[in-house]
Amino acid sequence: VLVLGFTSYAAQSTEGIQEEIDEQQEKIDQTEQEIQETADKKKKLEEAKAGMESYLADLNKKYASLSEQIEDLNNQIAEKEKEIEQVQADLEEAKQIEEKQYADMKTRIQYMYENPVGNLWMDLLEEGSLSGALNKARYAASITAYDRQMMDDYIAQKEAIADQDA
Repeated sequence: VLVLGFTSYAAQSTEGIQEEIDEQQEKIDQTEQEIQETADKKKKLEEAKAGMESYLADLNKKYASLSEQIEDLNNQIAEKEKEIEQVQADLEEAKQIEEKQYADMKTRIQYMYENPVGNLWMDLLEEGSLSGALNKARYAASITAYDRQMMDDYIAQKEAIADQDA
């Protein structure tokens, strides 16, 4: 009886120990699996982090490039505004020159109307000599050439104003 009691107790205790070992082994296997899953998740997160950092670096480069382009465009706008101001100032100056030329031409036409140039025979009789009459004729020819030049300058000025205005 005594011998039977020890063997049965030993068998039970071996079975209980084996069950406990099996349970502990299952817990160890489960923990190792959880560790592996956690390591996989960590690796995926690190890869996602690296991808995000790369994406962020690309965005920063694009932002810097766009900032440079915006700055360049702002500089170009400022230069064009200065050019426009200069052209407007030149246009105003050209308009003033045109107005002065127009006023001068009006004055000259009024003078010619009020003081008509006679013909060569009248000049000869008034001057009393052929050289005086020829001098007066040359003077009239030079005034006519000057008037023609002033008219051409006026027309050119009007065309320049139209071009600048456009």
